[in-house]
Amino acid sequence: MQEARARLAGIVPRTPLIRSGGGGTGELYLKLENLQPIRSFKVRGSANALAMLDATALSAGVYTASAGKHGAGSRLERPAARHPVHCSRP
Repeated sequence: MQEARARLAGIVPRTPLIRSGGGGTGELYLKLENLQPIRSFKVRGSANALAMLDATALSAGVYTASAGKHGAGSRLERPAARHPVHCSRP
């Protein structure tokens, strides 16, 4: 996770972890991924996967099949913005 965190630094905004005052018997924490540009944690996975690719692999373009947030995350991730991104909707 620490390696992924380093790869995502400056690409994916950090979101807060807050303690919920729900009043239950245990502690409940909420990670506010809804504050991401696409309102989902999916941008973390797509950005991390693309950050692990070398320039040769990226130059061939990025292809993904997604009916939602993963495809949007692949388009927002900065290294992918310099290379073709193709998203098909199944």
